[in-house]
Amino acid sequence: MKTLKRLSSMLLAVFMVMAMAIPAFAADHGKITISNPTPGNTYKIYKVFDAAGNGSSISYKLVDGKTTAPACFDVDSAGNVTYSGTGTGGQLTADDIAAIADYVTESDLFATKPANEGDTTVVFQDLPNGYYYITTTTGTVVTIDSTNPDAEVHDKNEKPEIAKEVEENSVWGDTSYAAIGDTVNFRTTVTAQKGALNYVVHDTMSDGLTFKEVTSVKGGENTLTKGSDYSVVTTDLTDGCDFEIRFAQNYLDTIDAQTNIVIEYSATLNEDAEISDSANTNTTYLRYGKNNENVTQSKSTNTYTFMFDLVKTDNENNILTGAEFELYDAQNDGKKIDLVKDDDGTYRVATAGEAEVEGFTSAVIKAGNVTIKGLDGNTTYWLEETKAPDGYNKLTERSKVEIKTDNLTATIGTDNKYQSGGVQVVNQAGTELPSTGGMGTTIFYIAGTVLVLGAGVILVTRRRMSR
Repeated sequence: MKTLKRLSSMLLAVFMVMAMAIPAFAADHGKITISNPTPGNTYKIYKVFDAAGNGSSISYKLVDGKTTAPACFDVDSAGNVTYSGTGTGGQLTADDIAAIADYVTESDLFATKPANEGDTTVVFQDLPNGYYYITTTTGTVVTIDSTNPDAEVHDKNEKPEIAKEVEENSVWGDTSYAAIGDTVNFRTTVTAQKGALNYVVHDTMSDGLTFKEVTSVKGGENTLTKGSDYSVVTTDLTDGCDFEIRFAQNYLDTIDAQTNIVIEYSATLNEDAEISDSANTNTTYLRYGKNNENVTQSKSTNTYTFMFDLVKTDNENNILTGAEFELYDAQNDGKKIDLVKDDDGTYRVATAGEAEVEGFTSAVIKAGNVTIKGLDGNTTYWLEETKAPDGYNKLTERSKVEIKTDNLTATIGTDNKYQSGGVQVVNQAGTELPSTGGMGTTIFYIAGTVLVLGAGVILVTRRRMSR
């Protein structure tokens, strides 16, 4: 019986200890529950301050190793932390949030949890009482709150997105057509979210495009100022892109609702341009987040330029050599298209830099069977024959070349005769004109003989009459 009483006393003591431990644990620890988590996001919780509380009141102190607080807080001689910012109604300002974001480091990271497909909550449990800063892989702030002892927050943040367009005949889309030397206009739109952090737009152009300039950046209805709101960086880039647009955090902190940031810029289609069917691409993506570690999906546009084969033939499709042509943008008069002849024997449209060099002379197209490339799509060009093949009449009118959205490639048979495709220009053989040789001298000989014979007849007749 004594043994049973002793065992009952021990069990009662254990239960009493456990009962005492539960409220102590609740006072010293808590949890933060995030509802409506975004699938694919990873949530990070950073401890900003230590805290002690009883569920109705709470006091804050610096965590071990910290000697200062964020700019919006004061620390007294006893190490107590109080709010000194300008926020009202228990709300932090954008400047306060930015100060806290700058204050915490990876050493303050307390826990990390992903949100999987189908999750309705993400819960951080067993958190020592404290003041916590929670972000997601979107780089935005989910909450800055205390475990007192528990907190529940609703994730309203969305990931930023990026869209990309190129201009074709004043219409924005994903495809454009251009001639070598033309300016191509692009537009990138960043859908920025409240709490935007470290937004950097990266833009990469294929070899056939040369970045020219950023012409406009707008945030909503407001035109942003280069230098204070954003900067354009073209040197010392590490990811192979052609330029970056880096947004100042001071500007990003002013975004308090979803905002479209619209960036317009231009490039030149250069001599290295891919000829359709291959495209000249421009690709853009956004990096963002606390350490700029998050990346949006890349978006691209395609710019095409075209070629045609010029084939000079007679009216039996035999290829003729010796003809010379110039290319124009109109049937009559108009502008002559400056051309250069590449090492492979093809002709291409000259760039502005090439055509503006002192002493530049546009290449004369010599056909044969040749290729002219670097031409705009949905455009009509005109060929003017300046010299015909020997023995053939020079054309008196320009020949039309209609470029749609495809190359005009000619097919030549094994017998070196034109079969189909490309642009065929036919010359007619000239007709031999009369000359002073051949039949001309024969006529004179006949006429002379007739005259001599006539004179003889007259002479004989007169002699007979005189007898």
